Amino acid sequence: IASGLIDCYSSKHCWHKYPGTLELLDSLHGRRDLVLGVVSNFDERLGIVLDSTGLRSYFAFVLTSYGFGIQKPSPAIFQEALRLASLGLSREIRPEEAVHVGDRLDNDFLGARGAGWNAVLIDRDGKNEEDQRLGSRDVVVDFRGLKEYFDRLFDKKAVCDR
Repeated sequence: IASGLIDCYSSKHCWHKYPGTLELLDSLHGRRDLVLGVVSNFDERLGIVLDSTGLRSYFAFVLTSYGFGIQKPSPAIFQEALRLASLGLSREIRPEEAVHVGDRLDNDFLGARGAGWNAVLIDRDGKNEEDQRLGSRDVVVDFRGLKEYFDRLFDKKAVCDR
């Protein structure tokens, strides 16, 4: 049974894409000033899962805690992600230029913030609504909200670059 479950969770059969996933990734993937990567507390199967679901090609790197040896929320895994992302832009990326998107308050949002990154929490069921550490702009409920977040971010960046 265990072997069958491991095989299943290594394929697209046990995973699904939320509505809006591909539209969001398509809108972000084409930007030359942006490096998309995955930072996850997952094992070495993550690359295979991303391949089988058709998502791997969107990401410049996949960094797992299993491969790196350190889990989120440790700042070290976020620092390694910056190093890997910097390779994609051929310049050093500073923590304040990075945005982490995740669905866990502790490992994702607070971990990224603790490493000096910007962070967005996807809170589909509203379980973190009352948490005082979250601002209204830090939380989205779906990928449409996340796309709006990035649209605002890029509009703000364009104004600042002028």
